[in-house]
Amino acid sequence: MQAHGGGVIKSGDTYYWFGEDKSHNSALFKAVSVYASKDLIQWEFRNQALTIASDPANLTNAKIERPKVMYNEKTKKYIMWGHWEVGSNYNEANAYVAVSDTVVTESVYGSTAPTCGIHTQCERKLLDRIVDYIVV
Repeated sequence: MQAHGGGVIKSGDTYYWFGEDKSHNSALFKAVSVYASKDLIQWEFRNQALTIASDPANLTNAKIERPKVMYNEKTKKYIMWGHWEVGSNYNEANAYVAVSDTVVTESVYGSTAPTCGIHTQCERKLLDRIVDYIVV
């Protein structure tokens, strides 16, 4: 499995595990993989939910770490967020948010730009941005 630093969400009778694809043995972003299971024991690869092609301006030469997904009942959208950094260091401390109509898509998460700046402001800005997606 290539789902490093990820999280699990249940939709219907299926669990979905989203995590970083590190098969290229690099800190740089390759993709966020999705695996599915009915029993939490046997997992099957479903898709790359987020790739560089999803948002080349923000994902080329970047890092996306610890991706998580949740469902917004009001908007009927799945929201993915994670830690975003430029590829060469950890100085940005940004967050990355992407939205989808389905839990498993073919790299069509409609992504947004990085959402926060320096470390001391990041948690508040990230929370505000995620709340915008969740509460809308």
